[in-house]
Amino acid sequence: MSKTIYVAGSFDTKGDELRYVARLIREQGLAATLVDLSTATPAGDADIDAKAVAGFHPGGVAAVFTGDRGSAVSAMGLAFERFILSRGDVGGMIGLGGSGGTAMVTQAMRVLPVGTAHAGSGRRERDGSLLQFRPLSR
Repeated sequence: MSKTIYVAGSFDTKGDELRYVARLIREQGLAATLVDLSTATPAGDADIDAKAVAGFHPGGVAAVFTGDRGSAVSAMGLAFERFILSRGDVGGMIGLGGSGGTAMVTQAMRVLPVGTAHAGSGRRERDGSLLQFRPLSR
């Protein structure tokens, strides 16, 4: 099975950035799979939509889309972790997000096998310039 780099985050707030990163990966000749982790307003243009990921939560989709941000982020993190564990094609992962998005993505990153490439988050200024980038490691 060929490997892909999962580009994950909340498309309702970081969709443009996620699509940009996936485009850069694809321009290097690598496969990229966009995963939406939105817990409020799922987007329709990700390769894997938020409802598909939420279906991996033990309590189902309803356990994720609760209307309460705290419980929804926690539940989507668990659902994404279980989703990633079900895949056999993870070659790497990069996540973009604020506090909630980072919490959801890094929960899945922690279960990646040793040696799987993964990258963390950075902080941006209002003008979009990158202030810092912190790679995440196990």
